[in-house]
Amino acid sequence: MSYKIDQAALDTLFLKARSQNGWTDQGVSEAELRALYDLAIYGPTSANTQPARIL
Repeated sequence: MSYKIDQAALDTLFLKARSQNGWTDQGVSEAELRALYDLAIYGPTSANTQPARIL
């Protein structure tokens, strides 16, 4: 089975994405942290060894 990713999605991933390079003093809510964690657990890991440690 083959899937085609549209050009807008490819542009977002490879041309427009930027890494965070600074911090602010703005707080992060518990709900935001939980939402980020819920997304991060689906991400790939090195050799599928699940090295992430989240405190």
